[in-house]
Amino acid sequence: MVTTSSCNGTREVGYVAVDGAAGTQHAGGTVAGRPRAASIAAVARPGSGPGLYERAFALNPTPLVVLDGAGHVLEVNDAFCTLVGHDRATVLGPDAGRVLELEDHAGDETLWLDGSAGGSGTRLVRWRRADGSAVTARVTASGFELPGVPDGCWLLAARDTSGEDDLVAQLTYQAFHDPLTGLANRVLFEDRLGHALARATRAGGGCGAVFLLDLDDFKGVNDTLGHHVGDELLVALADRLRLQTRLSDTLCRFGGDEFLLLVEDLESPFELDSVASRLMSSFDEPFEVGGTSVIQQASLGIVPWSTGSEDPTSLFARADTAMYEAKRLGKGRHVVFDPGVHERAVQRFELAQELRGALAAGELSMHFQPLVELASGRVEGFEALMRWAHPTRSTVPPDVFIAIAEESDLIFELGAFALREATRRAMGWTAVERDRSPYVSVNLSTRQLYDPNLVRTVEEALTLSGLPPSRLVLEV
Repeated sequence: MVTTSSCNGTREVGYVAVDGAAGTQHAGGTVAGRPRAASIAAVARPGSGPGLYERAFALNPTPLVVLDGAGHVLEVNDAFCTLVGHDRATVLGPDAGRVLELEDHAGDETLWLDGSAGGSGTRLVRWRRADGSAVTARVTASGFELPGVPDGCWLLAARDTSGEDDLVAQLTYQAFHDPLTGLANRVLFEDRLGHALARATRAGGGCGAVFLLDLDDFKGVNDTLGHHVGDELLVALADRLRLQTRLSDTLCRFGGDEFLLLVEDLESPFELDSVASRLMSSFDEPFEVGGTSVIQQASLGIVPWSTGSEDPTSLFARADTAMYEAKRLGKGRHVVFDPGVHERAVQRFELAQELRGALAAGELSMHFQPLVELASGRVEGFEALMRWAHPTRSTVPPDVFIAIAEESDLIFELGAFALREATRRAMGWTAVERDRSPYVSVNLSTRQLYDPNLVRTVEEALTLSGLPPSRLVLEV
């Protein structure tokens, strides 16, 4: 007889039959000869009719299992048999211990809950189906008392979460990997770097480095061959870079055409050049993409760390600074960050900011150098040279500020100013020495050749000044 409590507080009495069938399943993986409640669900409320609860148990779409207090299986329903991929006879037969062994059991004999009947709890379990596939289920256990079973029983209700686990795994992968190359993305890289720095801090130090690789002039590939070819090149490069890294390294596509590499456990800083050489060797051979052969180069910035006290943001900034220094020095090379690199970067940034206001402030002017024909000694023309009279830095050399302007679109503004001022001044010479007709030569940056407004800028300068086009020479 079993006594239960109803929702309205009344006491109900029913009966359950217990037989002595051997071969019951223990949840820990052992088989024991224990009484089994063959009709564990046949608890009938007086007047409800025999077998009502038994049928409800058997037909319930939720996989159900009843265990005794020691973990032996007393009863299962068809939904549970379907879940684990075995028929009822197998589940309750002598091989039950083998077919229902939990893969994540790890020898724990108290798999479910400690405590008396009436408790409850939930956990994830993993079984191996008859076809060899795995099933993961979230199992909720509820304890209850049963006459003839001294330690009480557990009713286990299982919910198949295998599909959910696959989805979670897929979403987790997508959250931490670049969809194009399959490499780690920035989120995963920052997490790995944070852990590496934490380990170095706990160990009292450790030698590692962050490498930032940026493709040189990659925009030209996208603009001329198409973005799909650019994507092919990035995938091919990722494959080459993988071959140059260790399994313990973290290779990441940082975004666009930038890649990051985290290297830990370096023996000494002298290994930095060796790692850099391996990475740069990825560009030794052309890339066969989009039906064409593309020769590609890259610039590499390296920032070492040794104490673990650095933070990821600072390391990224330093690696970026070193990478741009490599580009400034001619591209296709690597630079290791040091304080001097940072100081030069700060100076260039400050000059770039000041240069933007130099035009409006009247600090830029054009100087003219005569071009003489050696045979006759006659002045044939003048070369226009831009100078910057900085209010606090004295005169800034043109090779310095022109190079800074070329790093941004500021070079287009300086170029337009040079053309307007040179043609205007040349008209003055024409008025004084018309018979000699000197020309004016203006230097163009190679970046200006990519300016779609270059022709219009030249035409406007000639129109405003009135200088004949034959008197203007453009030099690259």
